[in-house]
Amino acid sequence: MSFKIDLSMTTDQLSRFHRQMIEPEVASSLATVRLGDLPLPLVHEAREQWAGRALASYYAMAQANDLSQRLITMGAPVEVFAGALQSLEDSYRNMVICAELSRRFENAEVRQVNPEHLVSFNQSGDPMMAIYKSALVNFGFNFTLSVPIFDALGTIATNEAISDVCLTMAASLEEDAEYGWALLQWLGDHLSTEQKKQVRRELPRLMAVFEKRCFGGPETLDALAGTEIVVEQGSANLGTLTQTQHAAIFYHTITETIFPRLDQLGFDASACWREHYRLSSVSAEPGLGVVAIDIVS
Repeated sequence: MSFKIDLSMTTDQLSRFHRQMIEPEVASSLATVRLGDLPLPLVHEAREQWAGRALASYYAMAQANDLSQRLITMGAPVEVFAGALQSLEDSYRNMVICAELSRRFENAEVRQVNPEHLVSFNQSGDPMMAIYKSALVNFGFNFTLSVPIFDALGTIATNEAISDVCLTMAASLEEDAEYGWALLQWLGDHLSTEQKKQVRRELPRLMAVFEKRCFGGPETLDALAGTEIVVEQGSANLGTLTQTQHAAIFYHTITETIFPRLDQLGFDASACWREHYRLSSVSAEPGLGVVAIDIVS
């Protein structure tokens, strides 16, 4: 049965532990968010985008928890799962930030969490492949793509408090992504040749899935070629980007950041990208998304 992200108060003792997870400066920034007399369409768009990010962050938190558990139970060196535990804490804080921001908007509707989607995309029968795929999806793609999006939101948001928390989330996600790529390198040394081939076969589809999640596609890519995305300075913004801006960030990040990382792991990223064009249609696993965008886009 689905459920909402519950931000209600419980007890003073439990609330204390919750507050310890949220840095004082972040809590102070959230407390100062004021909408003022802003156009309703602007408020509505911000409400929808932040609600989507809250839900996507909830799923990412569940994936970080699942990955941590898998690494711990497989007997990995403690240094290996330290970063996974840190990413779990970061995902918790980011989820709370996004949910709190969404709640600031009038008539905000909290998205429903589907428990069946929390760990559905990494239930491989091969434990090592399940861990590798989880790390590749959540860290290699999700978090890596989210960093420049939150950086852009921190720049474009005209509300100083929202700008501050966006930059805070970008910084934590960048650390988590760095850990993820290091983890993939370590895990790769323990994969068999056949397991590496399985990952290689999966990459074109993952590229296509995340391209779709970021509102991209062949027509969008053609339209963006040679163009410069301009952000209107001075226009009120509560932490939102257009679909075109999301797509532009995706194409820049996947070519400049993700491709080189995949090459370092021994995969030919350019060849995978060429193959992804041959996929006529793709469907993402339930629960797979980009925390800086949405889980259901």
